[in-house]
Amino acid sequence: MIMSTHPTDDLLLHYVTGGLPRPFSVLVASHLAFCARCRVETERLEAVGGGLFVALEVRGEAESGLEALLARLDEPVPIEPPLPPSDAETSVRLPAPLRAFIRKPLKSLSWHEVLRGISIVDLASIKADGARARLVLTRRGLKVPRHIHDGTELTLVLSGGLTAEQGHFRRGDVMVVEPSVVHRPVMDDDEDCLCLAVTDGAVRFTGLIGRARQLLAGY
Repeated sequence: MIMSTHPTDDLLLHYVTGGLPRPFSVLVASHLAFCARCRVETERLEAVGGGLFVALEVRGEAESGLEALLARLDEPVPIEPPLPPSDAETSVRLPAPLRAFIRKPLKSLSWHEVLRGISIVDLASIKADGARARLVLTRRGLKVPRHIHDGTELTLVLSGGLTAEQGHFRRGDVMVVEPSVVHRPVMDDDEDCLCLAVTDGAVRFTGLIGRARQLLAGY
């Protein structure tokens, strides 16, 4: 398996054409704030799309639906302007596209401990089209119980790091987990790991202990 720390080409293409649900678009936009390589690729895709539009217009073959789609290429993420950061930690740890949806300091958010060492915050303002976004804070060195996803999950590392079957991920990296893939992330030992996790399906722990903890936590 080829390991990647970037969104797939298909994800970037859907991003520039406005085809991603808002939670996934916000995650990709946040990754672009870290990654020059992917910024260059999205600019290339936008240029290709713009050239296609011009060619179709010259031939008189552009349909209204395609025109509307390609017209969105210059506005890949329909989000509000970033808000001023509430504190230094929020400013440093969260990229601007994500800060636009978080109006409080990180420490004052409504964290909910779902398992020992794992706390989450649901970002209700980003939820759309059956997809949801969460901040996930995991204690350094923790081994997350083995689990499976009913849908696609993208995880953007905001601080710290983790290792899973998909590879090793640090700040700015994106882990893509396809449906029905079982994995068990392990956090790096140097600091707690803060991530933005976006999924369009449920998370199910596979081991007996993990399932019991999940039921008790209502997660």
